[in-house]
Order: sequence, then C-alpha cells, then structure tokens
Amino acid sequence: MTLARPRLPETTTTGWSFPGTVTDRLPGGLSVLTCALPGQELVAAELVIDLPLAAEPAHFEGVAGVATFATVEATEGPGGGTLTEHLEQLGAAVNANVRHEGLVIGLSVPRRNLGPALEALFGAVYSATPDDAQVERLAAENVNTIAQNRADPAQRAATEFVAACVEGGRWSRPTTGVLETARNIDPEAVATFLRQLRTAPATLVVAGDIGGMDVPAITGVNAPRDLTDRAADSGARPRQGAHALVVDRPGAVQTCLAIGSLGVNESDPRWADLNVAGCVLGGALWSRLSARLREEMGYTYGITARFQPWRHHGLFAISTSVDSESTEPAVADIRTIVAGVVEEGLTKEEHRRAVDLLLGGMPLRYQTADAVAVRLADNLLRGLPADHVDHYQRGLGLVTAQSASEAFATVVTPEALTLVAVGDAGKITEPLLRQGFESVEVVSA
Repeated sequence: MTLARPRLPETTTTGWSFPGTVTDRLPGGLSVLTCALPGQELVAAELVIDLPLAAEPAHFEGVAGVATFATVEATEGPGGGTLTEHLEQLGAAVNANVRHEGLVIGLSVPRRNLGPALEALFGAVYSATPDDAQVERLAAENVNTIAQNRADPAQRAATEFVAACVEGGRWSRPTTGVLETARNIDPEAVATFLRQLRTAPATLVVAGDIGGMDVPAITGVNAPRDLTDRAADSGARPRQGAHALVVDRPGAVQTCLAIGSLGVNESDPRWADLNVAGCVLGGALWSRLSARLREEMGYTYGITARFQPWRHHGLFAISTSVDSESTEPAVADIRTIVAGVVEEGLTKEEHRRAVDLLLGGMPLRYQTADAVAVRLADNLLRGLPADHVDHYQRGLGLVTAQSASEAFATVVTPEALTLVAVGDAGKITEPLLRQGFESVEVVSA
C-alpha cells in the first residue's frame, strides 16, 4: 500500500528555504535544472545520467564505473587533451560518481568559464573515445579497489551488510562489481556501455551565480538525442529472519559490526519521523547507543545509526567497531536499545533535541553551490521533486515523539535484524550464537 504524504504547512520552522529552481527541456532531450545563487562565483554543474547499474551486463558488472571514469580521461575535441586537462586550464575541477540509481559527472568552475567548461564536459561525455590503454588501466585499478575494499574491515562489513539485507538483484552488489565480473571488463565492454550511456535520459544541474546567463543555450549544442528509457529497477527483497554473517579475520583484535535491515526511501511519508528516531538512537553523541556503548561501557570510540535512502528502498544501518572481547555484550546492548525504542518510544526531551539538531544544521549543510547541486542530483536519482528538502524540513516540524516512535516501530523489527561481523571467528562466533540469531554463517576474508 502506498501512503499519501501528509498535508504540510506552507512555511518552514527555521525561516530558511532550499533555493528555488527552473527547469528547461532542450529539443535534443536534455533537461536543464538551474538554481540561481547570487554571490556564489564558483558554479557547480552535475550531469545526471538516468542509467541505473541494473543496465550492466551480468558478466561485466562494474563496467559503468570504468566507462564513467574513462569518459573523464577521454580526449576531447580536435585540439586533444583530456577533459580534466581542459578544466584545469579553466580553473575548474571534475569528479565522477557511480551510484546504483545512475551516473553523475560533475564540475566546479568559476562563473566566467562556465560556457567553455560545459562545452568540454559534453564533448567528452557524448563525443570522445577513450583510449584502450586508459580503459585497461582503469579496469585494473577497479579490480585493485575491489580487493582493497575486501581487505578493509569496515568496507567489507558495509559491503557484506548490503548483500545480507538485500536478497538478489544488482543492488546487493557494490557499484564496482565483484572480482569475478570486474576482471572481464575490457575496451570493447566499455565502448558498448558508452553507447548505452549516450542515449540514456540526462539532466544537467547548474547552481551558482548564473544571473543573466542563458544556461540552456550554452548546453544545447551537444545535447543527447534518440533517448531510450531507463533500465528497470532490479527489485531488491528483504531477507527474512535474524541472520548473522561472520567474515573471519584470524588474529583480529577488533570486530567491525553492521546491524540492521532493509528500510524505506525518502518518498515514504514516515521519512522525517524515521530520521528523528534514528537521531535519538544513534545520530548524535548524546544518542542512546553512544551513551551506552561509548560513554558508559567504553566498547567503542563511536557508533552511528541511520536510515540510508536509495531510489526504490533503503537501509536501516547501525555501524561501529569494538574489541573482540566486547563483541557479544555490544551486540546484546545494541539489540536491547533498538528494542527499547520500539517498545518504549522516544521521550519528549529526546524528540526536541533531535528535531533541533536536524533543523539547525540544514542551512549550513546547503550553503555552497556544490552542496545544492549535489542535493538536486540526489533528488533526480531518487525520483524526488526539486523542493524535496523543503518538504522534509516542514515534515520535521510536524514530528512528535509519538509519531517518530510509531514510525520506527513500523519499519524496524528488533528480532529480525541482520548482523555482519568482521573479526576473528574463533573468538566471536560462539558468543553470537548465544545471541539467538537463527543462523550464523562464517566465511573467510
């Protein structure tokens, strides 16, 4: 059942609003979303390509990232030189971001050089051909990144946690792909994916001091044509029951923990309530988890709990690291505290502190053109309206201790939380079995 959004007041509770936007659509199919920010001379632009990783061939998973980064290094225009080199001459910087929802290539550039910077960006993305040697190097770097992430306890815990919570589909695997697929990536696979990328729906987001500039006219010459529909979502499904996965690192003195479950996305009407509950649980130094595990028991230097949104769903995730001997009591405390939020709810004082913290940080969070452009790109990737931040902010003003408690209880089931522990299996497996998980699987690092 899809829940309707609640009716919200017209004004925010802080007096601050997210900057307004204007949308244009060019004849070639490119959408342009502009946000005027007077005084922000460093303009941010994000090319958001609506091509989720579900579009990757199964045996070439990870090719989207290699293709995107190869685009940034591709030779642009008849004069030669890579996109990065062109932008450096313009005082600009470029970055690429590969997400399960889609691809983003962004740049920051002084206002006076926005036109030539966008021309270089579109030339590289839609016209340039990456060099085979560059592609092979980037593919090898991607394989090395996967290997490094598998060896890093915190990264391994995060990766395995997603796979443990999400049953099947591309969402359950990292954006880089896995070793078995990443090793297959070659120049031909990248060229094939680039042809798909260049016909995918795209939106250019531009934020900054753009008063008096015709941004759509600047971008129109290289707009993509013959657009195809986005690939269907891979359909993640939650795993049932309380399961634990131990990634064995013999001799490890610490255990990296990730515990939680599949959650909801930002379009869910409970989103503001859930963020308030998440803040009380583990979003601040005074939160329940931090007060118990960090301050009172000294198990960890830090612990976080948050609701992480994706386009079609999300994750509820608690993350921390503890010494091996503290693994069992730490897990027991985490599960007890989560259950306490469900059974007892939030206090009025906790609710007030959480709302004040979330609302108070919002103007600072979006004070630069880059932050605004990134947020607008996130909205596009997640299927949200441009004014989503204002909707969320007004929603926070309506949250009560009771509504946050009830929302949390509808999304989080304490007895069905999934756990991933990266540490010495010989020390932590038996203690975890005593915690009542339906199964405890042990895999090698």
